[in-house]
Amino acid sequence: MTKEAEDIAQLRADCALANKFWGRIFSALGAVTYREKGLEAAQKLWVMLLRQHQQGFYHQGLCKLGIRDDEPPAVKAAKYHYLTNQIGGLDMEYVEESPKKVWIRYVAPMWTYAGVTMLAIPGALRREIFTAWHPRNGAMMGNTRLGWVSTKFIMESEWCDEGYFIEYDHDLAPGEEFRFEPAMHTPEADPAKAPRLDPEAWPEARRLKATRNWSRAAGR
Repeated sequence: MTKEAEDIAQLRADCALANKFWGRIFSALGAVTYREKGLEAAQKLWVMLLRQHQQGFYHQGLCKLGIRDDEPPAVKAAKYHYLTNQIGGLDMEYVEESPKKVWIRYVAPMWTYAGVTMLAIPGALRREIFTAWHPRNGAMMGNTRLGWVSTKFIMESEWCDEGYFIEYDHDLAPGEEFRFEPAMHTPEADPAKAPRLDPEAWPEARRLKATRNWSRAAGR
C-alpha cells in the first residue's frame, strides 16, 4: 500500500470514529436534558444550537457547496440541507417538484437518536426542531416569500422526516413561514436527479474532514 493510500485509509477511520463519537455526545446531551429538565428545556437546547449554527455557517455553506446565487430560493435551501446532511452521514432524499417547490427527506434511522432512544423522545421535540432552522432559510437569504411545510415525522411513526420548501406568490407574515400538513402521497425521489458535490472541489479527503467537522459542530 502506498503512503497516499495509507493516509486516506487512516483519515477514513479517524473521521468515522469522530462522527460516531460526536453523534453520541450530541444524542446524550439532548436525552439527558429531556430526562432531567423536561421537554421545554430540550426544545430550547435544540433551538439555541441550531440557530447559532445557522447564523454562523449558512451563508458560507451555500458558497462552499457550490450553490449558485441565481438559483431559485426553494432550490437553494433544499440543496443546502440535502448536501450538508449527506456530508454529515444522514440518508437523504431530494425531489425538485418545481423551481418553487422542493422536497427533502431525512430517512430513518435518525443520526441523533439511531437506537431505542428515539422511542423515548416525544414527537413534539422533533416538530420544534424543524421550526428552528428550516422556516428561517428565507430570512437568511432575504426572501420574504420562502416557507417550509413539514409533512411527516419519524417520531410520529413515519419512515422519514419529510417536508418541502415553497416560494409563495406573496410575502409571508411572521409565523406563516412554517406549516404542518400531513401528506399520504408524495413524489418519488430519483437519486440520479439529486444534487451532487463537484468532485474536483470536493475530493474524498475534503469530504471526510467535512463529515468530521459537521458532527463535531453538532456535538459541541
